[in-house]
Amino acid sequence: MVKKKTPVKKKPSSKKKVQNKTKFSRTLLRWGFVACIWGGLLLVAILAWYGKDLGKIAKSVGSDNKRIVKIYAKDGKTELAAYGHLRGPNVRIEDLPQHIPNAFIAIEDRRFYSHFGIDLIGLTRAMVTNVRAGGIVQGGSTLTQQLAKNLFFNPERTMKRKIQEAMLSLWIEWKYSKEEILSSYLNHVYFGSGAYGLDSATHIYFNKDPEDIGIKEAALLAGLMQAPSRLSPSHNPEGAIKRMKIVLRAMESEGYATDEMIADANNIKIEDGKIQGMGFASRTKDAHYFTDWIYRQVNIFASDVEGDLKVTTTLLPNLQKTVAKIAKEELDRTYPEDGDKKRPEVSAVMLNENGAIRAMVGGYDYKKSQFNRATDGVRQAGSSFKPFVYLSAIEQGWRPEDIISNERITKGRYRPSNYDRFYSEETTLREALVNSYNVAAVNMIKETGVPHVIDVADRVGIDAEVREELSTALGTVDISLLDLVGGYATIGQKGRLTTPYGIEKIEMVDSGELLYQYKKTSSPRVIANNHVSALISMMQDVVEFGTAKRAQTGFPVAGKTGTTQDYRDALFVGFSSVYTMGVWIGHDDNSSMGRGTYGGTTPASIFKRSMQSAHKDVNAGNVTEYTPGVTQKFKSLLDGIFSSGGSRSTFSGSGRPSHSLND
Repeated sequence: MVKKKTPVKKKPSSKKKVQNKTKFSRTLLRWGFVACIWGGLLLVAILAWYGKDLGKIAKSVGSDNKRIVKIYAKDGKTELAAYGHLRGPNVRIEDLPQHIPNAFIAIEDRRFYSHFGIDLIGLTRAMVTNVRAGGIVQGGSTLTQQLAKNLFFNPERTMKRKIQEAMLSLWIEWKYSKEEILSSYLNHVYFGSGAYGLDSATHIYFNKDPEDIGIKEAALLAGLMQAPSRLSPSHNPEGAIKRMKIVLRAMESEGYATDEMIADANNIKIEDGKIQGMGFASRTKDAHYFTDWIYRQVNIFASDVEGDLKVTTTLLPNLQKTVAKIAKEELDRTYPEDGDKKRPEVSAVMLNENGAIRAMVGGYDYKKSQFNRATDGVRQAGSSFKPFVYLSAIEQGWRPEDIISNERITKGRYRPSNYDRFYSEETTLREALVNSYNVAAVNMIKETGVPHVIDVADRVGIDAEVREELSTALGTVDISLLDLVGGYATIGQKGRLTTPYGIEKIEMVDSGELLYQYKKTSSPRVIANNHVSALISMMQDVVEFGTAKRAQTGFPVAGKTGTTQDYRDALFVGFSSVYTMGVWIGHDDNSSMGRGTYGGTTPASIFKRSMQSAHKDVNAGNVTEYTPGVTQKFKSLLDGIFSSGGSRSTFSGSGRPSHSLND
């Protein structure tokens, strides 16, 4: 039997294999080419879409109103603060010491001279680092990209802005040299403290021209680029120095600095919150609460004005510094630093006889809190509001020596008590104010009527809402210290309306055009002179014999203490013939300062020392012409005449006098 042969499969020829591979390669190439075309078209479309706004953005560069507002003291020469985008003259890299550009390149863009606007190596490294960290901890922007952002964009973090930023970076690199790019970068970047550009920064921080700063100063400025506001040596000296040392090490690593050049950087230390071992420009922050308040007003007065402004204020810089120092010293003495106990905040305002603000303290430490408690803090006035109650009584015919009940109130829903628990059948108005009797004040407002008190407060210039209720007699009026001091100033100026103000004039820097000037006019009389003089004599006794003995200055002053419920607020407001000053202390959270804190303690001490300093070169006259002794003799004479007839007609049955102070 013959076996069949198994057919053998023929292997494909090598020629056929080559043909198949060639066909596949052609197909792949064809589709790859198509993909490239579509990808290119898509890229062009994306670039066209994101690039359509670049022309508008570029045109808007010069139209942004970044005006500078410089605020000066009364002398018009002492600069207190500057607001806005501070820019000095442009600098050129060619005119600067080499360590300045080297510092920025070392910490911000090591491959600046080798990339084309986008650092692919740095970008890749940053992406890997961020993925490993699970968040954004490192950026890959070049100096060119940062310049593009500073020149053309607001600080937005969107994909569109990133693409536009990259496109502009490529255009900048194509159009300009590396030196021009770096020069432009240094002239536009933000350095914190309102400084834009290297020239402005070197003057603000070191009071030097750019070409005069050393390697450590250059490293400090370069270090600010990470977070200009947060790392500013003005606010965060520890962070600024720490970052500066990182920059110096980066410069050494890149060969821009030797170990000998940066060795003394280790000697720079922080002591008492100040940098030791480097020279910084002296810029006081004693007046920052005041200048912030002024700046808000300027933005209202000159809201539609373009261009840099010079604002001359009413502040006396030496007096301002003294008052701020005294306020801190008195708080430190009474409330020393204690981890378990909060130190109260403080505010103070001093006006001259025309209402010009000569000093203002808005808080204990501006660095920790920029809230101005003198202008924006609204707290209860406490007993410091009582003078307006007694003034309304005097206008209705009461005299300081007249009698009012001081007996404990046992009827009605409102039953206030005297803080010292002392009560009496009767007391004079003078004694009631001197000793700050609450019960007598409430009985007084019952006699005068709350509407009359509200009217008096309105006439003396108090802008706060005074509620029509008996508790108003005890100062349950929410009021700012500035508003309260203005009311006292009207009393101190013999009843002539005195309104606080802080701006003398506003001028255009370039043209010198005067935009605003305070015009002193004759103040209207809102309280009769004899009425206010009687009240001042009572307030003078508060300082001489009453709750404010610590406010005695050695020259005539008058005033009133104030302490609110649970010792939440303590105030003293008083005046001489020249100055009116108010002082408040308290916690921002309205918590108690503890028993024993009164307006006659720390606030009165701050008042005393501040007023003594203010009057070193100013003579203080009498604060009142009222002579209670003569008035009392006249009153006794009248009592004797009428009592001879068997009756006393000096007082009505309710205790209200039947005669007028004008008699």
